[in-house]
Amino acid sequence: MRTKVENIEQKRINKLFKDSFKKKVVQQIDEKVLTLKQARLKCGVSNSILSDWRTKFGKEVLKQQDEKRARTLRSIDDSNQQIFFLKQLKHAKMEAHLYKEIVRLAKSRYGIDLKKNFGL
Repeated sequence: MRTKVENIEQKRINKLFKDSFKKKVVQQIDEKVLTLKQARLKCGVSNSILSDWRTKFGKEVLKQQDEKRARTLRSIDDSNQQIFFLKQLKHAKMEAHLYKEIVRLAKSRYGIDLKKNFGL
């Protein structure tokens, strides 16, 4: 369990380094370009911070996240797609109704025939 000082250090470090840099360091560790000690010295961070970076950006973590996303996308079956398209259709119908109402109100209240003026 981290102490209050370690938590403050973690927040400071997270603001200091961009995620892209952290990913690059973790990738170098994963590919054995850098040892943990070399990475720690290069970045000036503690082992626990490197461990957090590896947990968040490590090869296996990213692979698992990609697999989970793929499973989620595959799980969207035809009925869910049908619901999605029915909602889109309902939205389009409401939009068309609103446009017709605008044309009707323009003619009745202001005497402007939008159909005639704009070829609708």
